[in-house]
Amino acid sequence: MKNITLEELKVIEVNMLEYIDKLCLENDIKYFVFWGTLIGTVRHNGFIPWDDDVDIIMTREDYNKFLKVLKENPNPKYKVFDHNIQEEYYYSYPKLVDTTTVVTEDLFDTLKDYGLFIDIFVLDKIPKDKNIQEKILKKIKIYQKLIYYYKMNISYEKNKVKKFLKIIIKKIIRIYGLNRINKKIRNLFSKYSNLDEYVYTYDSCESNSVFEANEIQQLIRHKFENIEINIPLNYDFLLKREYGNYMKLPPEEERKSNHKMKCYWKDK
Repeated sequence: MKNITLEELKVIEVNMLEYIDKLCLENDIKYFVFWGTLIGTVRHNGFIPWDDDVDIIMTREDYNKFLKVLKENPNPKYKVFDHNIQEEYYYSYPKLVDTTTVVTEDLFDTLKDYGLFIDIFVLDKIPKDKNIQEKILKKIKIYQKLIYYYKMNISYEKNKVKKFLKIIIKKIIRIYGLNRINKKIRNLFSKYSNLDEYVYTYDSCESNSVFEANEIQQLIRHKFENIEINIPLNYDFLLKREYGNYMKLPPEEERKSNHKMKCYWKDK
């Protein structure tokens, strides 16, 4: 298989983002870019030069509508990966994947049709009470770590004690059942679905973001590379809260991608 260069990768992801944007605009589905993608949009009118991914956010309601539209209008090139759809999928958040490409990640076994992707972080309701929020987020992190350990290729673990513990965890989860863990996560999400003020997204085992609903209701259009996309109207407030002075470039040695993956064109 032929390697995909960083410039080719960015073109593929812009095409995917343009596809999502068009589909959302045509079907009254709200989304916006966030994290590094939002910084890149505001600071560079596109990607952060050394970045290699795209992050978007949708509410649970809009994500379900997004899935429905994709099901009714399938595109053979693109496929949604979601642990509620593919049991073998190992991330806690969905991705839209370009199936004409192949991505391999050292820590995990390669999934069928898994290729270059756009991360989709789904917002679920959460109570305003900070103590309840903290309890929910702690539970989510535990469930996420269990899933990660279960899916992880532990042959890459160098520490013998950690490797032994991960083997034990994998065996326990195999007995307990991955579906039961995923069901607990879904139950947490649906428990507060009647609320309308606070939402949150879980993006990894290490961090979570909580938004007030009114912080993300108003969206504006902004240039991203050669297309236009949605960003929050109050992007400056949100980015400063998340990163501080986001317009300041990081030190030279930090200007690199944190992703450990290899990207290829799929053989025809």
